[in-house]
Amino acid sequence: MIYHQIRIAMKPDAPADEVEHALDLLRRMGRELDVIEFFLVGRDIGGDFDYGAMYALKDVDAYE
Repeated sequence: MIYHQIRIAMKPDAPADEVEHALDLLRRMGRELDVIEFFLVGRDIGGDFDYGAMYALKDVDAYE
């Protein structure tokens, strides 16, 4: 299993609808890419970032 994680800091003045659109795109990738076994997109707690996404892939072949 390979876990690919990203963390995102949004600009303080980023419009809420654009932030939600970006998060929806991250969720869409998780739903639509058939190599992804499971995923999570949400708030990043206790750090310098606002949101994070984690995607789990079966193996290196799926990652490539």
